[in-house]
Amino acid sequence: MGTGNDSVWIRIGIISAIVGGIVIGVVVWLVSQDSDRDRLVALYEATDGTNWENDANWLSGSPLHEWYGVTTDDDGRVVGLSLGYNRMKGQVPGEVASLSRLASLSLGGNRLSGEIPPHLGSLASLGHLDLHGNQLSGEAPPHLGSLINLTYLSLHENQLSGEMPPQLANLTNLSHLDLHGNQLSGEIPPHLGSLVNLTHLDLHGNQLSGEIPPHLGSLVNLTHLDLHGNQLSGKLPPELGNLARLTYLNLSGNRFSGEVPDELLRALDELGLLSYRALDTLVFGAPEATVGGVEAIVDFIDFALELVDLGTGACMAPSGPLGVAQGAANLFLMTAPLVVIGLLKPIARRSRSRRIRLYAKRS
Repeated sequence: MGTGNDSVWIRIGIISAIVGGIVIGVVVWLVSQDSDRDRLVALYEATDGTNWENDANWLSGSPLHEWYGVTTDDDGRVVGLSLGYNRMKGQVPGEVASLSRLASLSLGGNRLSGEIPPHLGSLASLGHLDLHGNQLSGEAPPHLGSLINLTYLSLHENQLSGEMPPQLANLTNLSHLDLHGNQLSGEIPPHLGSLVNLTHLDLHGNQLSGEIPPHLGSLVNLTHLDLHGNQLSGKLPPELGNLARLTYLNLSGNRFSGEVPDELLRALDELGLLSYRALDTLVFGAPEATVGGVEAIVDFIDFALELVDLGTGACMAPSGPLGVAQGAANLFLMTAPLVVIGLLKPIARRSRSRRIRLYAKRS
């Protein structure tokens, strides 16, 4: 009899454990969903949600995945917020950093202000962070270097200041980094050269100074590099010639000196980056560091039957008499400055003040 009773009690215990586990799981699920809802409500209230462009279903009893811009997983947890260009204003509340499963956060093109919450660095699942085109200020928080799963980071066109945090070099999965149009200063961290998966690097329109670190030559997957409009100086590192996949390069509007390295020129030629130029004016004339000098005219003649727009790198073949005339006129506009450069080159050699303008884009 004792054995039979023990068996019954064991079965009852197993069933109780299973039921208890299910109940606990359901409770945790409900609490998690409610917690995510509370955090979304905090975001709505902190960013003037009643005046958003679109706030469909927000604060309603509808499932979270039916709220505008919200994506959830199979458990109903928030994994994505896409609220760009939605007339949000105010500060990003710290509660957003408690959306523990958030994988994508896109709040670009709004009027968000204040500093980037450092707690965002705790979003371990975050792979996409886009806060561009707001009025965010202060320094880029070093805590962003904790987002080791991040592949896309865009903070451009804000009012960020200070130096680029070296912790960004920890984001080894990053493929897209855009910080242009801020007020960043100091040198480009050499450790960015460890971001070997990077394909897009845009730091233009800041106040970055110093030399281009040769370590950037290790970014072998880079296709887009834009550093123009800073205060960079010194010689161009020959290591840039290792960037064998470039389709866009813009180093103009800086304070470089010396000659363009042969390694870089060869790379541009091999990559077919035809629309490159070094035409900045100097106090004493044209720069010594020209791209091929007068000899470049020969290269341009080779594609004289193409209409090349040096401003955009666009290239298209003209058709008909009008097209030929346009091509000829455009060829004159392109070659005339090069002739002047060739004539003034001896003067430039004697100049102590030399600058380079280098712009390249695949035609």
